[in-house]
Amino acid sequence: MAISPGVYTKIIDLSYYLQEVPITTGFIPFFTRRGPDNKLMHSTGQDYFQKLYGEPNINDYGKKYGLGPYIAFNHLKYSGSCYTLRLLPDDATYANLFLDLNTDGTGSVEVRSIPASTGITSLENDAEKAQYMNQIGSNIYPFIMFYPIGRGDSYNDFGITIKPHSNPVLASEGVYTLNVYETSKELPKDNLKESFDVSFDPLALDEEGESRFIEEVINRYSDILRCYVDEEHLNLFLQSDVSVNVENPLGVIEYPPGSGIQIESPAIHFSGGSEGSLVTVDPVTGRRLIDSNVAISLLVQAYQGMNQYDDVIDLDNVYFSLVYDAGYPPEVKEAIRALAEDLRRDCVAIVDLGDNPNLDKDIQARNSYPILDTFFAAYFTPFSKIYDVHSGKNIWVSPVYHMSDMIPKNDKIYSLHKPNAGYNRGMIAGIKELRYNAKTIGQRDQLYLNQINPIVKFNIGYTVWGNLTSQKRPSKLSNLSTVRTVLYIKRALEQFCKWYIFEWNNDDTYNAVATEIVGFLQTLQDAKALDGYSVEVGATEYEKKQKIMHVNVVLIPVGIIERINLNLFIK
Repeated sequence: MAISPGVYTKIIDLSYYLQEVPITTGFIPFFTRRGPDNKLMHSTGQDYFQKLYGEPNINDYGKKYGLGPYIAFNHLKYSGSCYTLRLLPDDATYANLFLDLNTDGTGSVEVRSIPASTGITSLENDAEKAQYMNQIGSNIYPFIMFYPIGRGDSYNDFGITIKPHSNPVLASEGVYTLNVYETSKELPKDNLKESFDVSFDPLALDEEGESRFIEEVINRYSDILRCYVDEEHLNLFLQSDVSVNVENPLGVIEYPPGSGIQIESPAIHFSGGSEGSLVTVDPVTGRRLIDSNVAISLLVQAYQGMNQYDDVIDLDNVYFSLVYDAGYPPEVKEAIRALAEDLRRDCVAIVDLGDNPNLDKDIQARNSYPILDTFFAAYFTPFSKIYDVHSGKNIWVSPVYHMSDMIPKNDKIYSLHKPNAGYNRGMIAGIKELRYNAKTIGQRDQLYLNQINPIVKFNIGYTVWGNLTSQKRPSKLSNLSTVRTVLYIKRALEQFCKWYIFEWNNDDTYNAVATEIVGFLQTLQDAKALDGYSVEVGATEYEKKQKIMHVNVVLIPVGIIERINLNLFIK
């Protein structure tokens, strides 16, 4: 080491493990009418969320099961990272449309769909897709299947037209225009959503050398549809020299079916999509009825990473720091607790107590819920009324709705170790009314003693007035902000230490690990997230025989102020 005067620089690269630990990534499963279903998606912003799932709409599933998309959308206002999961039962079906070649001498292309009653429930691989492309009758050869990115009856609102390109030169080269339309009873005609220039020739290229083949174009560029081509039957079509012209010959449709409303529609519409046993539609009123048993079962499976949802508990490749409730039933809240505390242990559950009319009912719910004593969860109350810009009406929302906005915003502005409560960082705009207001100190004391964080209306506005986890034993881990800081450090150090697996179990390794951990923790102490820390790395002789290196880290989190004793001395 040099001792003479000068500047000596050392670069410690913490980024290769810190970049894997985003501070504010959320997770929530929910019900929407559109989007990829039963697939864990990483939404990176509100625009991307809307492209996947459409706008949140409380009318689709009601307050009991319809708040999830609002919470995800709110989270993404300030955080570009949220894992989302649209849920549907196995018996939900795909809307679909087939192009069939008729070789009985007419030399025509016909259009058909498989109805929901015998619908397409899975298209996970080519083998499943191919089973629907078998010859369905004498001289009938299906060569193309169109289907949406997810299952559900809302995709029956979409349709397509396929016509020879308006440019005669391109048309002569076998280029077609495929338009995707959506029908709405609010509009006098179909709404054009997407348009593509395509070819049925697998070797066709555009002017820039990109493929024009219909399967590649649709699957690469469409936000709505997917396409599967049967190569053998496609060759029959190409050899037949038949021109495709797919559009509605009547020019109008009745929408919704049976309503008597006539809408201009050039498109041939998809059919066969359904939400399976999750939703039934009253044939008289058209009202959507949600099966609670199916909904609860899907939510529990999703939060526990069961069956097809096992990506949720993939600790190596999937990380989120916040797990959101959305006014879901008690059975689901227990699954949320289990995900945070038992299955992952790297995230905090932000939960509500249901929509209760008063303080007593909230405390009763608190003591009857399975989440009784853990620092991996935090309770918030009560529900509040807001104006919903998506539906254009006032709706009641879970307090988690407000926390899903506040936590990412404060993390971005102040950092995660600052409590999301009080007049400085806990004020909420946009609330019209609380279900009840804990306006007296005695009422707030009761909530505090039951580890419940209330939203309170003070004279200066609506404020989150609590920073507690649901842990009953008083300690620093009964502070939500402290737990979030500790879990962040835990994840960061885990990601760092894994790089030393299979390295030498000796002093050189111990010193390297300790030096970088100290550097990381010092940055947090400088940011006032920690009051202090200590790090000891090494291995006993026994541990060396067991191929173990221990890393002992002592953290001293910064405490918070919850009460101020103001003493006035008069002399």
